[in-house]
Amino acid sequence: MKRSIAFLMALMLMVGCLAACNSSKNNNNNAPTEAEQAASSQADSAAASSKEEATESQYEKAGSVSVGKTDSLWKNSTELTTSGDSKELTPTITIFDKEYTIGLTTLKQLVDEGWGYDTESWKKVNMDQKIEYKTGYSGKTLDNNTAEIQVSIGNYASTFATPVDCIVTEIEMKGSPEGVFTKAGVKICGDKIDLSKYATLDDLESALTSAASWVEKKENSSKSYSYHFLAQDGNGSITLSVATDDSKKIKNYNLDMKISSDYSFEKKD
Repeated sequence: MKRSIAFLMALMLMVGCLAACNSSKNNNNNAPTEAEQAASSQADSAAASSKEEATESQYEKAGSVSVGKTDSLWKNSTELTTSGDSKELTPTITIFDKEYTIGLTTLKQLVDEGWGYDTESWKKVNMDQKIEYKTGYSGKTLDNNTAEIQVSIGNYASTFATPVDCIVTEIEMKGSPEGVFTKAGVKICGDKIDLSKYATLDDLESALTSAASWVEKKENSSKSYSYHFLAQDGNGSITLSVATDDSKKIKNYNLDMKISSDYSFEKKD
């Protein structure tokens, strides 16, 4: 009897030892080593960084706003008789054979195509700063040694963006049709309105009314006139002030193109 009890106790001890060994072996197989833990941590960090970069790059593009015409800008203005279709126009400006679209062109595109920063105008802008949605800068000067423009830019992305990634929300340009407008070959609305070619006020009005379905005119004085019209279903608003001589020959243009208050946007595919 004593021998039987001793044998059973020895057998139970052996089983316990085997179980403990197997448990220890399994635990050693399942537990990650320090090297494995480090590799896993690096992989997680890389994945998080990649996700953040992907989010940062998902900018948005402009969409159309469907409106027939915009509200009048001025009191005592008149509407010209038109034959064009504003829905066929685009809020673009062509300068030196390069076309830029208000609300789509980025500051980077302008700079890459030779437009330089005016030192005084841009000196307080931190070009490395990531700015918030619907934040931007206004009235900054760019030049290319022949022509000068003023631009406003804004962040229309769903994430933070640096200034160079912002879209151009406004372009202003001044000059004479015999000077910079001719040298730069300035055209607007998909080349439908060629501001480098019109000699007189009648020439300009004929071009405007043939292209747009709505044009507003204001007579500031006997030698100064302003025009306001719509491009691409309300996506862009264009005002053009014109100075003339006594014979209504155009002496100077002041062009202002900007996205409208109803501007909308949608995410890239």
